[in-house]
Amino acid sequence: MAEDKKLLREKINKVVDLMIQDEAIREHISEILKEIKTEFAIPMPTARKIAITVRKQNLNDVQQDFDEFVELVEMCYDNS
Repeated sequence: MAEDKKLLREKINKVVDLMIQDEAIREHISEILKEIKTEFAIPMPTARKIAITVRKQNLNDVQQDFDEFVELVEMCYDNS
C-alpha cells in the first residue's frame, strides 16, 4: 500500500512538472508571436495559424477549407 502511494505521488509530480513546462512553453510561444506581430506586422492569430499549418504540414487541407469558406460567403452575396 505504501509503495502504491509512493508510485502515485511520483506520477502526479511528473504530471505537475509537465504542466509547469507546458505553461512556460505557451508563454514563450506568445512572446515570439508578439515579436512576429511587431517585426513583421503579422497578426498573432495569423502567425499562430501559419505555425500550426507548418507543423502539421497540411496546407492543402487549409486551402480547401478556405476555398469552401469563400464559396459559402459568395453564396451570401446578392448577385441578382
